[in-house]
Amino acid sequence: LAVEVPIRDCLQYCLSCQGFKPPRAHHCQSCRRCVFSMDHHCPWINTCVGHRNLKAFFLFTNYVPMACFHSIVVHWEVLRLFLLRWHKESLHAAALSIISIQALLMIVAWLVSSIIFVLVGMLWWEMLGSVTRNQSIIEENILSKATARCTALGIATFRYPYDLGTWRNWFEVLGHRWILWLLPTPRWDNLCWSPLADGAGAFDLSAQHIAQKAQKLNGRPLVPVLRSFRGNSSDWLYLSWCTLFCRF
Repeated sequence: LAVEVPIRDCLQYCLSCQGFKPPRAHHCQSCRRCVFSMDHHCPWINTCVGHRNLKAFFLFTNYVPMACFHSIVVHWEVLRLFLLRWHKESLHAAALSIISIQALLMIVAWLVSSIIFVLVGMLWWEMLGSVTRNQSIIEENILSKATARCTALGIATFRYPYDLGTWRNWFEVLGHRWILWLLPTPRWDNLCWSPLADGAGAFDLSAQHIAQKAQKLNGRPLVPVLRSFRGNSSDWLYLSWCTLFCRF
């Protein structure tokens, strides 16, 4: 006999927003709202990366390293002349050749472009994996905990319900019109219900997350309160010392 479970029991309730969250939605403390398919809160764009702007953010992580690489190649000329003169003449003569505002600015631009190229390039690599697997950073964390939980309980491995395959994942994130993949067009489709893999349920991820929270809550030890916390400087110093001491 099949028993129909109420939808309210399959969804997570957000205490801050005072409402139920659809699957893949998470509350952002910075934005003070729930974000569908939330990946992370980015301080550089001052908002969350989620369903509607994931494509634009992914393209941003593509175009920034490309622009930085172009800047590295262009500004490499002054460094090449510096090294060439150092090799043929001397370090003093090479240093004199770059003592100008234009040359110094080109060197600074080359250094800044190199640093940004590496940092944003690493972020691009992370986002590339997220788009290919159609899962956010938060969902990656949930899956890693699900694997450990299933192994500890001896149950079947949890299957991620939104992995549609590489190409379908790309179409799902970047849009179904490949000619617009390079343009930061917004996404307005499937705002609350993402397409599911074959045999997956709409509340599989939510149920797994609820089970993880329940397991974490039941496993918390009861700790007695030794002293009241008033929030003054001495309490903060005491708390910092206890935190540091407990690490060892």
